[in-house]
Amino acid sequence: MNRICGAAAAAAGLMYMRWRAEATKAMEHSVSVPGAGRECQLLFISDLHSRKLQETDLQSFPEKVDAVIIGGDLAELGTPVSVIDHNLALLNRFGPLFAVRGNHDFRRLPLVESLYKKYKATLLINEWVQLDNGLILAGSDDELAGCPDHILSVPRESSGPFVWICHNPRTPETVHVNRRPDLILSGHTHGGQIRLGSFGLDEAGGIKERFNSTLLISNGYGTRKIPFRLGAAPHVHLLNMINHR
Repeated sequence: MNRICGAAAAAAGLMYMRWRAEATKAMEHSVSVPGAGRECQLLFISDLHSRKLQETDLQSFPEKVDAVIIGGDLAELGTPVSVIDHNLALLNRFGPLFAVRGNHDFRRLPLVESLYKKYKATLLINEWVQLDNGLILAGSDDELAGCPDHILSVPRESSGPFVWICHNPRTPETVHVNRRPDLILSGHTHGGQIRLGSFGLDEAGGIKERFNSTLLISNGYGTRKIPFRLGAAPHVHLLNMINHR
């Protein structure tokens, strides 16, 4: 009887953690930055891996944003092509796509890059772009599998806000930028994925004050290795970039 009860409790625990892996939190953040032009909104998502994006997880977001930012690990080894295509098609409804490469993307790199081209996504590999509203988006390559430049240069003379995207939140430890970022976006940690209180296998997601800037570490949307979460809900983010003078 004790064995049966124990097995039932273990099965219930696994079912609960499987359910938690699908219990997405739509996070909204307001970031006050100096800048020219109108205020803007960004949709940020990272670490989709093999999880199929659900429209209901984005239903609280506006129909259109200024940019959709993918923080790496769009796919992993074994992710069905149909899932990657579905995820990009759904995200593309909200606005133009911008992305950086995560360590798992390199295992499917030709496929991932071809699908980014299909949806006219801008893949930022140690480079920057400036949107019509003045916002500068710069992306560094992945710290583990890619080749991030040790120096990232963006226009100093522009008064537009500067958002730096790097899959690994540790990248700013080794990459120097010539201008202070107003916001750094990253993922990779999955928030530890399974946490017991403050203990987890990696850093919890959230807003941090680090690298002389504001750093957002996303818990990510999918999972890696095992499809379970506990104490680290999957995240999608709406960023309101609010200008101040």
